[in-house]
Amino acid sequence: MSAKTETAPKFVFTAIPTKSERAASQLRDALRVLMWIKFRQDNKAVIQPGKEGGFEAYAAFETEWKKHPCQGMDQVQLEDFIQNTLGYTLPEINKIRSEYYEAKKGFSVKAAVTPVQDDELAESIPY
Repeated sequence: MSAKTETAPKFVFTAIPTKSERAASQLRDALRVLMWIKFRQDNKAVIQPGKEGGFEAYAAFETEWKKHPCQGMDQVQLEDFIQNTLGYTLPEINKIRSEYYEAKKGFSVKAAVTPVQDDELAESIPY
């Protein structure tokens, strides 16, 4: 009888992010949210919220998102891109991000209490 050798899990330790890295990450996430909203609008005929297709749509979106030039930008570059290329203020883009997560959180609470039946509510479901 041979003894089964167990190995300890290998953990990766990373540096604690700086304030600048954290701010850049939040700005990048705000851009992702903005782009996802636009992607959903542009593909409304293909994506049926609350039905099959949503997860596949996000997978397709994510593939393109990971290639976006903002992935390699630092905080200063992101702020410049958002303000001077896209025309948003930092408070505006952060508000869009906050509202997206609030809506997503609100949907999760509603879904746990009552099933989605209203098409209008289904339209607002963030994937």
